[in-house]
Amino acid sequence: MSPNRLEGLRDYLWAVAVILLAIAVPMYGWYAVGVWEGDVSCVHGRTVDGELVDTGAVHKGYVPLELTCEFEDGTEERFVPMAASVVMYGGLAGAVVSFGVAWALGRKLAPSEPLAR
Repeated sequence: MSPNRLEGLRDYLWAVAVILLAIAVPMYGWYAVGVWEGDVSCVHGRTVDGELVDTGAVHKGYVPLELTCEFEDGTEERFVPMAASVVMYGGLAGAVVSFGVAWALGRKLAPSEPLAR
């Protein structure tokens, strides 16, 4: 590949990494705030067929991001969808790979100058 094409690829990878981070980081922050304040929605239980079902357990975690309420009748309610986790962690992984490849291309394209003594 010619150096011009490699420079274009490097610039494209930097842009992809920034875009992926611009999607994944705010999305993670949005759901993390929801998990942080999520106990409130679980504390009051839920109503099934007009009867209140108490909360049995609440599972919270930031890595991986989860908020699951287990109710006494055995049902669970998940507040962070699996698709959101895939988008967040996939975006983060894609950004890391893009940054790494762009950095490696930048090192390869940098002119090698002898050290001055």
